[in-house]
Amino acid sequence: MTSKNNESKIVEVLKNKVFSTSPEKLRFESLGNLKSSPIFSVAPDGSGLQVEQLKDFVLKWNHFQKIVEKANQLGGIMYRGDNLPQTGAKLGDEISHDCMEGFIASELLLQKDGTSVTRRSTYYSGILAWAKIVSLHPKRDKAGNYITVNTEFRNI
Repeated sequence: MTSKNNESKIVEVLKNKVFSTSPEKLRFESLGNLKSSPIFSVAPDGSGLQVEQLKDFVLKWNHFQKIVEKANQLGGIMYRGDNLPQTGAKLGDEISHDCMEGFIASELLLQKDGTSVTRRSTYYSGILAWAKIVSLHPKRDKAGNYITVNTEFRNI
């Protein structure tokens, strides 16, 4: 589904929330299991959000859309896999392409199986939850943290 600006509904909702909150810097207090609240700003070229702690990484607007689409393909639920990179897990082996970390690495950042993955799902999922597009959930048994797509954003 696209909006009148020819943007996806996810991107439109996210941008509206970001630009109505602060034109310069955003702080998200609840991004899962991060020790401190990261600070975000809109990338100079407008392509997405930059994380202050990750100088050269932009969380692109269309990446948020693709993550929600993938979660919807998985029945509206997606495991984050956010602790796996810290244990040395590799993409395609211990890190499934169907968890958020694996999807971001393989489909959005075009990393190959067998490579190490840098934790990014915490940022993406936290921002999506802040915009009320998804809900965050703590560990489910031993499977890990996960998101569910909120009803309004299912089947888009």
